[in-house]
Amino acid sequence: MKKILLASTVLVGSTGFAAADVTFSGAAYTGLAYNLTTSTLQPEISALFTAGMMTTTDVGLEAGASVTVLAAGSVMQKSPGDAQFGTNDWPPTAGVVLGANVYMSGSWGRVDIAWDTNADDNSSAAPVVPGYTGVSGDPDMTVTYSNSWGNFDLEAYGVIAPVWSAATTSGDFGAKGTYNFGDYSVWVGYDYDRSDVPAQPHTVSAGATAAISGFTAAAEVAYNFGNATPFSWAASAGYETGPYSISAFFNSDTEYGAEAAYDLGGGVAVEAGFAHSNGVNSPLANVVYGGVSMAF
Repeated sequence: MKKILLASTVLVGSTGFAAADVTFSGAAYTGLAYNLTTSTLQPEISALFTAGMMTTTDVGLEAGASVTVLAAGSVMQKSPGDAQFGTNDWPPTAGVVLGANVYMSGSWGRVDIAWDTNADDNSSAAPVVPGYTGVSGDPDMTVTYSNSWGNFDLEAYGVIAPVWSAATTSGDFGAKGTYNFGDYSVWVGYDYDRSDVPAQPHTVSAGATAAISGFTAAAEVAYNFGNATPFSWAASAGYETGPYSISAFFNSDTEYGAEAAYDLGGGVAVEAGFAHSNGVNSPLANVVYGGVSMAF
């Protein structure tokens, strides 16, 4: 899907505070999705709004934050790697304010801090942690450092969670290094998943991307130490010409799909697609969908 975010900017200032840029952006979608396996037709509608704030200190430090609000709606999950694939994965009866995002940036790099209100991507409410009445859920906070030196990019992250959170992600960390040359890039990464099956928390991965004359392609391979089937891989490709675009993906879990879109301009596109799950990361299902996406 091609997304074009057109942000409006307002300059805000008051006595005793530095002037700050405030940006507004949003996205919406409406259409139909059908789970061929369960014979479930789902009408789809969604809208979200993001407010971003940014300021610069006297010494050149840039700092900012953003808040995203989701209106109640209906969207079938179309990613086979998600446990909710083929079912509704959008707040259906009440709007939701997502977790805060804060960042600081300077010549030394950039630090992003993000609060995730559903770290384990549960489809139902997480349990109350014993001893902490009145609070529930599985939130966590991810701190990410990123920087670039010439053609080399580095990104490293770590995850922490409050003691009352039911999240299983606290203690996760990882890093990724990317080398860019012209229309190509190659990368290597390492991830530690503390809650993974014992003796399987360590994963190393590598991949490559290319973008040439409207064609895009990406491929990656990963090795999970201690796993009986340690190797996994994924590949995707796309092509764009004028207002038309197509894309497809396939991976070692036999998850695959394709999507076609027509860009109407102004951030509006008509799109249709198909996705399949082989039952490894989500229920066995085939999903077809079509609709109109909007970005503002």
